[in-house]
Amino acid sequence: MKKAVSGRQYMINLQKWRSIVSLVACAVTMILSFAGVNASMVRYMELGRNAADFFRYLTSISNILTGVASSFIVPFAVEGIRKKRFTMPKWLRVFFYSGAICTTVTMLFSLFVILPFNVESAVAGSNFYFHFICPVTVLISFLLIESDHRISRKDLAIGMIPFLTYSIVYFVMVVIISEKNGGWEDLYLLNTLVPWYVSLPAILAAAFGVSAGIGKLSNIIGDARQKKTFAKWGANLEPIEVSIEVFGLGRYNGLNGDKSTPSIPYDILKFLADRYSMDTIKLVGAYTKGLIDGIEEKKARDVAKAAEKHRKKS
Repeated sequence: MKKAVSGRQYMINLQKWRSIVSLVACAVTMILSFAGVNASMVRYMELGRNAADFFRYLTSISNILTGVASSFIVPFAVEGIRKKRFTMPKWLRVFFYSGAICTTVTMLFSLFVILPFNVESAVAGSNFYFHFICPVTVLISFLLIESDHRISRKDLAIGMIPFLTYSIVYFVMVVIISEKNGGWEDLYLLNTLVPWYVSLPAILAAAFGVSAGIGKLSNIIGDARQKKTFAKWGANLEPIEVSIEVFGLGRYNGLNGDKSTPSIPYDILKFLADRYSMDTIKLVGAYTKGLIDGIEEKKARDVAKAAEKHRKKS
C-alpha cells in the first residue's frame, strides 16, 4: 500500500503547483491591468482631456476591477504555496469573474464595433494594449486559477452587476441627460449608429452571452482538472484501503508541510467519501491521525538531528 500512497501524493503536491500558477497569473494580471490604466490615463491627459473623464470608460473601470481582484488573490496564492493548499473565498472568485466579463466585453466591442469606424480608438497605440492584451491576459488568468467553486447561475447574475451598473449610468448620462445638457459623449455609440432601444438590448444580450460562455468554459476546464486529479483512485478500492491511503496522505503532508499551519484537503476527502460511499468525518479523522503522526515523526527527526549535531560539536 505504501507504493500506492506514494503514487497518489501528487494530490497533495499538486496544491503547491496550483498556488504557483495562481500567483504568477494574478501577479501578471495585476501588473498589466494597473500599467494599462496608468499608460492610458497619461495618454488621455496628454491630449488635454480631464483626468476624471477617463473613468467614464468601461475599459478603465474593468481593468481597475481586475487589477484589484487579482491583487486580492495574490496573498491566498502565497499562503497556498506555504501550506501546499490553495483556497480562496467564493466571493473573490466571483469578483474576478465579474472583471473578466467586463474586460472581455470591452475587447469584443472594440474589435467588432469600434474598429470598423475608428481604428485609433480601437487598437492603435496603447489602446491595443488596453483593449486586447489586458483582456486576453485577464481571461487566461481567470481560467488558469483552479478553484473548488463552480460558476453557477447565481454567480453569473452577481458577476454581471458591475457591467449592468455601468450600463445604467451610461444610459442615463448619454440618453436621458445627453451631452448637450451636461451628460456624457456617446463613447460606445449606444445611440449613434442605431437607436438605443435597438443597440442596448443587443449589447446586454451579448454581455450575458459572454458571461455565460466564460462561466461554462471555466466549469468545463475545472471538471476536466478534477477528473484528472482523481484518475488514480480506481473504483475497485475497498473502504479500508481508502482509509489507509488517506492516512498515508495525511502523514505525508505532516512530514513535508508546515507544522504550525497544518491544513485538511476537505474537497479531496469529500470526493473520496462520495466516490466510495464512506463517512466524510471518518476520512477526515484518518487524515488527521496521519497528519499528526507525520508531524510527530518530523519533530522527532528534528530533535534527533539537533542532538547529533550537538554531540558532534562536543
